[in-house]
Amino acid sequence: MTYPDLPLPSPAPEQATSLAASATDAVGPPATVGRTPVRAATTVEKGRPTPQAVFGACAVVTDATRRVLLGRSTRGMWELPGGRIETGESAQAAAVRELAEETGLKAALDDAHLLTILHDDRADVRRISAVVRVTAWTGDLALPEPHRFTRWEWHDPHTLAGLGPIFAPSAQALEAVWPGVLPGLPPVHSYPHAMPPSAVDGEPPEAVRLRNQPADSVPATDRSAADAAPALDSTDPTPSVRTGRCECGHITYEVAGIPDDPHLCSCRHEKRLSGGPAVLWVGFPKTTLTWTGPGGEPTWYAAWPTLRRGFCPRCGSHLISSADGSDMAMVTGFSLDDRSGTDPVGHSFREEAVPWMTIALAPDPQAQRHTRRPPC
Repeated sequence: MTYPDLPLPSPAPEQATSLAASATDAVGPPATVGRTPVRAATTVEKGRPTPQAVFGACAVVTDATRRVLLGRSTRGMWELPGGRIETGESAQAAAVRELAEETGLKAALDDAHLLTILHDDRADVRRISAVVRVTAWTGDLALPEPHRFTRWEWHDPHTLAGLGPIFAPSAQALEAVWPGVLPGLPPVHSYPHAMPPSAVDGEPPEAVRLRNQPADSVPATDRSAADAAPALDSTDPTPSVRTGRCECGHITYEVAGIPDDPHLCSCRHEKRLSGGPAVLWVGFPKTTLTWTGPGGEPTWYAAWPTLRRGFCPRCGSHLISSADGSDMAMVTGFSLDDRSGTDPVGHSFREEAVPWMTIALAPDPQAQRHTRRPPC
């Protein structure tokens, strides 16, 4: 589109002298002078555009020892706090809101800093992820959305490569903040934000240096990613078929694969359903689950709108937890006939465990570095 040249009126002699002086004295980019807008600019739309992209925010939150917060989702992967940006909402506001909704932690909008925008493709959808660094927060970790997450944990950045499956946008966001922690990720477009984040109150000079030089924040280590992952058991599990059953044998099942995320849970739901202080959960791909007994599938109880528990209608044995949208089926560890590789590597709702159970808590992966960690 071209625009015709429009003649401009010539200024009066005294006005021309004034304008020339102003132009000579000006510093910076040229400005439009001597013209008064007749009316406000007019914009038009072409109708509702065809949706092509999804826009979300990833909140990168660290504790006083610079461990990053990740949640274990019911889909069997680790994720940063975050989610879709709602209508009229900024990326920073979305990160603050999602942090509160998913973890119970509160942050002020002024403490949420946009670091970069990441852009990749998921099938035919353009996926846009805003990486937001939260530099201050208050409150205690909680689990407001148990249908989406099983627990929240703090992790050292240099152990992330051995953590297991990480949601792709979360992995890309972590790599953007700490380059080198997750090698081999698919390429992604990154559009860094020009404004650097402010320092955290009380942050030591060394932490400031590491924050400004993200690559240096990954401690040197000679361990491989496999070595960094916590060992499940002294016995190396193999992806063979395993069987399990209820007490009376009316409901039996088969699963296959390497046990995923074996952990104890002491939330109030599990304690009431099991009648005990904790339940041992072990994950296997849903595609490998087969009900083989005379009773077929178990009887289901909706513990949450999107989360079901399965039990035997005859003897009442608690057998399985199944979340909508998850690729993993969580079976009770002690319903398995072969429990090799299922020693718990974590404990959800650790602080809700009964006091006399402390000597039997699952090992804390951070215990060697820190004497106490927030609740799962």
